[in-house]
Amino acid sequence: ETSVRVEGVAYPGSVEAEVAVAEVSYDRGQSWKEAELLSEEVEKGDAKGIYRGWTRFRVELKLPAAQGLGCGGPLPELWCRLRNAKGECQSERSSAMGGYLYNGYHKVPIVRK
Repeated sequence: ETSVRVEGVAYPGSVEAEVAVAEVSYDRGQSWKEAELLSEEVEKGDAKGIYRGWTRFRVELKLPAAQGLGCGGPLPELWCRLRNAKGECQSERSSAMGGYLYNGYHKVPIVRK
């Protein structure tokens, strides 16, 4: 088993919304671990500010031991998703919008060293 600390930033989709839950998966969405939200960093009175809604998160994951993979071999990706305060969950894929406003899960390939 290997531990890895994952840190990221979540955006709920608009400045009027609020991040309720950020989750991370190392097994392509079969299981999710809830991350700690650093919500106290978000200025609640700044409803019109450009940073409104952005919330940092962090979580410690225990990755399973590599099986059949040598040193430096790829593991499945880390996936990150969120739910807003309305209960809406981020979808795995986002519709094409000319390369802008992508809102699917963030998927990060990881390599064990």
